[in-house]
Amino acid sequence: MKNKILCLVLLIIFALSGCNDKNIEEIVAYVGETPITSSEFRFYLDNVKEQMQGTELSNDEDWQNKEIDGKKAIEAAKERALDIATVNLAYIEIYEKMVRTLTDDDKTKIETIKNDMVSQYSKDGYDEFLKTNNITDEFIDMLCKSTYCAEIFYNEIADKTDAPSEKIDELFEDFIEEKMDEYDIEAVETEAIKKIN
Repeated sequence: MKNKILCLVLLIIFALSGCNDKNIEEIVAYVGETPITSSEFRFYLDNVKEQMQGTELSNDEDWQNKEIDGKKAIEAAKERALDIATVNLAYIEIYEKMVRTLTDDDKTKIETIKNDMVSQYSKDGYDEFLKTNNITDEFIDMLCKSTYCAEIFYNEIADKTDAPSEKIDELFEDFIEEKMDEYDIEAVETEAIKKIN
């Protein structure tokens, strides 16, 4: 159900293995004019790697040597991470390009999404989560806004059909892909992405 939407929430909740490499912040890609920083990208990548860990990838060497779909495992993981990062930003951009504005009620609902996530931590625990993952509170705000925009689109599609949830998921994905094409929303990588493993 709502795979991509839930992915956003799962990334927030379950990403406890952080980026300990505190290199100078670099931009690894842009989605439109919005940059994706190296720490944000590492956050996505760490979660993708964690999801893929259940496969034959059991150690750091495997990421560099084993192949998935004809690519090194790390490159496949980086592609998936960039896809997730791009779609998360696309939900917001599509919402705005469809000339929608967030009402006070919308903002309250976004705040509720964030509060639900933050409530799993003590104040110090949330701050530690941000620090450990080398991400900012603003990044979490973006993820919560993205989740909300995606839910709006999903619910609008669901309200127009009696189709089963699998079909609604498919219609939702088709809608997002169509809008990304229409609004020319795509990630443009920089050289910095090559340094990330």
